Amino acid sequence: PDLHNVLIFGVTTAYFTPTCMSKCQKRVERTDWKGAGVDDAILLMPESGSQHSVPVTLGEAFAALLRGTTLDRSWRSSVGLSLICRKLV
Repeated sequence: PDLHNVLIFGVTTAYFTPTCMSKCQKRVERTDWKGAGVDDAILLMPESGSQHSVPVTLGEAFAALLRGTTLDRSWRSSVGLSLICRKLV
């Protein structure tokens, strides 16, 4: 996958935010993360949004993860966007 769009915490946890939703998303989803030694990988994608609202939503999502918040379909950013959160490992 394009590591430009990958945020890695530690060595074994990865959160992905592909900017090109079709090719990059498929590449991230097909990667053998467990085989690469990654114990926890999550694909995070806003369901929709603009050039302003998507980065705001992803920033707030990462901040929420760092605070220990569980991100699910009910979570909303301050601009009202929800996330698609897909566990990859």
